[in-house]
Amino acid sequence: MVERVERVKKMGNKKKGIALFSGGLDSLLAIKLIQKQGIEVIALYIEIGFEINLQKQEQLEKIAEELGVKLIIVDKRVEYLEKVLFSPKYGYGKNMNPCIDCHIFMLQVGFEVMEKVGGDFLITGEVVGQRPMSQRLPILNLINKTFSNSQLIVRPLSAKLLPPTLPEEKGWIKREELLAIRGRGRQIQLQLAKKFGLSQFQPPAGGCLLTDNSFSKRLRKLAKKGKITPAEISILRVGRHFEIKNYRIIVSRKEEENKILKEYCGERFTIAIPKFPGPVALVEKRDNKIGELNKERNWEKGIVSKKNENLEGKKRENLTVNSNLSNKKNISNKNNLSNKKNLSGKTNLEREGDAREEREISQIVADLIVSYSRFQTGTVFIQNRNLIGYSHSKEEWYPYLL
Repeated sequence: MVERVERVKKMGNKKKGIALFSGGLDSLLAIKLIQKQGIEVIALYIEIGFEINLQKQEQLEKIAEELGVKLIIVDKRVEYLEKVLFSPKYGYGKNMNPCIDCHIFMLQVGFEVMEKVGGDFLITGEVVGQRPMSQRLPILNLINKTFSNSQLIVRPLSAKLLPPTLPEEKGWIKREELLAIRGRGRQIQLQLAKKFGLSQFQPPAGGCLLTDNSFSKRLRKLAKKGKITPAEISILRVGRHFEIKNYRIIVSRKEEENKILKEYCGERFTIAIPKFPGPVALVEKRDNKIGELNKERNWEKGIVSKKNENLEGKKRENLTVNSNLSNKKNISNKNNLSNKKNLSGKTNLEREGDAREEREISQIVADLIVSYSRFQTGTVFIQNRNLIGYSHSKEEWYPYLL
């Protein structure tokens, strides 16, 4: 049963524990050890948007039902992106995984929920020494110092290796019935799972996209260009990603990914849809594209023309009418005001350049879609117009694949 987070009244003196719940074996065993002592446990899953398993929440509901606990799910995706991911106080792991800061964030949310639902203490499935970055004893001590109420954090699987917590000192839970598991081995946990009759639990590792090198590379490059929202996270996990002329282009690999790209609801990308059976694509909007036009790349194989030179960084307002319009004929002198800025803050010439660039990148997207279909040519709807795309060998696209 999934419950909304609401403030509730406590009934009598019965204690209530709030368990950080991932669906992994350790969190299940932590819940079981506390339940065994007659304490009510509420499972808390915190959604931050980087779970590999897209069916995770549905599976958690089934596991919670097997455990006989209420399940609370809170969506913290926006807050995590804004406060944790891009400015971790304790840095990253091997990729873009800020494990220590993430750990602290989860506990902060746990305390917030504990207060709202009238809980008495937090429960985690942490095991001393199991995770090299976030569960070493010095790190657990560091994390505890972050909270004034850290004595309310109970780690049942390794409790006997740690100082007694307030629930233990107050006699709410019996310390002698807790465990002293240490290290990365799983034998003791698997034996306990058999003892408790636990059959459903998530794999012990590999569930976070931020530990994945390919995903982290995609995320890091896109974050340099502007704000990342949950909408972008949902599309970073799918498709082939290309970086062409400093535009990110995402092309689906299968029908299921077509649906995901079509459901994109953010503001950084626009969609390109083929009018034939083939992949859908998202292309970065020009306002989100930064930097120079990467003229050094090799476009001689016919993918795109190099005729558009980058004028960024020059003072276009000071260009003379003759130099700006030297290749244009039959333009009256009234058009000599083309360098004056409009309400958008850009000169007419700059707007014309933007339009040419957008047309060029749209043609690239159309060609890319056709190239990854079974057709040689095809019509693609993009930027409110139809374009004919032409197939190129995939080898020509490989240099731009992330």
